[in-house]
Amino acid sequence: GACSRLSQVTETSTSVEEEIPDREELAKFFRESSEHRSRMREERRKQSVRALDRRNYETNDHVDRAGRMRKLYGEWYEEVASLEAMLSLKYETYCDENQPVLWPVLPFKTFKAFGFLIL
Repeated sequence: GACSRLSQVTETSTSVEEEIPDREELAKFFRESSEHRSRMREERRKQSVRALDRRNYETNDHVDRAGRMRKLYGEWYEEVASLEAMLSLKYETYCDENQPVLWPVLPFKTFKAFGFLIL
């Protein structure tokens, strides 16, 4: 009776002790987890810096574009820029409203089959 229960408890406690990792393994696991979190934090920081650099580049490109337009069109550059923006807006609005099919969508060889000659 009592001896068999004692042997069962001893067997159970032995199997539980085998399932619990030792302190060195736990310390190694936590150290690796901490290092991984640090690397991931650093990678996210680098990505946000890259995104900020990209936004700054796009902003500076806009400034450079204004300078190029001033150089090309002289005193008329603002009027040309506004006309260009208006035309671009009309085009985008038309495309959004009408969803035009872009043509030609056929490969070049297909045109030969239909008898078209494209140079």
